[in-house]
Amino acid sequence: MIYKPMTWKNYRIGCYYLRQTPFSKIPIDHVKTCKLYEHNDISRVIKCLDLLGEVKWRINQKVLDVIEYIWSTGGGVGEIPQRYNDRVISRNIIRETKDYTDKLQLLKESQHNRELHSLRCDFMIKLTIARNFAKCKEIYFPHNIDYRGRAYPISPHLNHIGNDLCRGLLEYSEKKPLGKEGLNWLKVNIFII
Repeated sequence: MIYKPMTWKNYRIGCYYLRQTPFSKIPIDHVKTCKLYEHNDISRVIKCLDLLGEVKWRINQKVLDVIEYIWSTGGGVGEIPQRYNDRVISRNIIRETKDYTDKLQLLKESQHNRELHSLRCDFMIKLTIARNFAKCKEIYFPHNIDYRGRAYPISPHLNHIGNDLCRGLLEYSEKKPLGKEGLNWLKVNIFII
């Protein structure tokens, strides 16, 4: 979102302004779920989701430029998939091959090409989202919870808990000093203590 998410009013209302999104991934129509939410205090969980949704992010333009360059030169570096398959393998080529080992190799290469196509589609969705939000000074990721109570961003493609590519494309919008405790936690996260 380019605007700060609406605070959660209850387990039915909150987050997006125009499209209601459930508080949890458990179906709200489920009678047991409604009773659990109505008869228990979920205000602390709601407060946590509001705080997570208020964090300001932005697209890291330098990383986006590098990714755009690698993609334009053919990809195949890091988590950026190859832009094109090495060769196209049709069913006729596989059918006409008589040698069993050659046929098996062609089937494996065909499977690899299909997997690359899937990776390219996923990559292009993330890249398109990053391009569209690159000019925004602040973006927000509204959150909801799953059936275990774990919080996740609602947007499934580009978010801060995605793969390395997603996390590289995002940075905090507001800079804050690291501080002594922050430095210790940074060391913990990069295994240098």
